[in-house]
Amino acid sequence: MVIEAPACHGMASAVSAQSPTCQACPHARSCVRDAALFLVGLPDSEVVRRERQLIVVTGKALLHLPLTRVKGEGAPLVVASTRGVQRVSLTPKEEALVQGLPKRVASQVRSLMTTGWFEFARAELLAGRNPADKGWKDTYCRQLLGGQATRESLRLAFMQELNLTAASAKVQLSNALSIFAAGNLAVETGGKLQLVANPVDRP
Repeated sequence: MVIEAPACHGMASAVSAQSPTCQACPHARSCVRDAALFLVGLPDSEVVRRERQLIVVTGKALLHLPLTRVKGEGAPLVVASTRGVQRVSLTPKEEALVQGLPKRVASQVRSLMTTGWFEFARAELLAGRNPADKGWKDTYCRQLLGGQATRESLRLAFMQELNLTAASAKVQLSNALSIFAAGNLAVETGGKLQLVANPVDRP
């Protein structure tokens, strides 16, 4: 017997990690995927960008529900910050990863993970869009989009675009590489910094 998905399937405006109906829905995975695909295809705007990041957080919360969870328990908590940004609690694997990072990058990685930024950024970069609008993440992502990013090109870009000294740019480079690697977003391969298009879950 074929069970059809409900009429709300794939509607970004309907799916919610806080909804008991969505939490119990057997179609949650494909629903979030289709909603994300729909949003990725829309023309870029501030509103659409915000919705694209929100669906990532929703997906993280819904799809990390333990199969053996007790009703009302086990779902990563989704909350809105004072600036309206949706955040989701870290999974045990993510928490362990953050705990093992140097203090100088751990807080930034935690913040980016709880807002689903790494997953959002990957989708945006694969679509040819820069997910950041300012600062070092904007510089790093533009370098990744250019396809010829290296440690040296990124260090020089930090100096020129962020007005950093050589010493400060070196520190920022180290932090940036560590943060994007921790988020499984970009790695250094053969001397080039490259987007991780198909991340593999860490053990």
